[in-house]
Amino acid sequence: MEEIISRKRKWWAVLSYLGILVLFPLTKKQGDDFIIFHAKQGVVLIFFFVVIEVFIRIAIESKSWLVGGIVYGIGLLYTIYGITNCIRAKKNPLPFIGKIAEKITV
Repeated sequence: MEEIISRKRKWWAVLSYLGILVLFPLTKKQGDDFIIFHAKQGVVLIFFFVVIEVFIRIAIESKSWLVGGIVYGIGLLYTIYGITNCIRAKKNPLPFIGKIAEKITV
């Protein structure tokens, strides 16, 4: 039997993929498995974007900015995929990021 996810819980989960706003679901919704699942992926995604930003800064210096832009685009696709999962009330892990997020304890 599938769990029914309220609209309010979905929007709390969406905050997980909007950068620093991930702090709200992490601190306010302890004990809600759906929201925490997405919040942990959001934390990993933030670190992914930080690494991408550093990579882009290095790439721009070496004139290979196209690679940095492609990697940043992948990060944006992950964000869209995560938000879509929240709205559809799914707990699908993001590729690569989901495996890392599973190891986080909150």
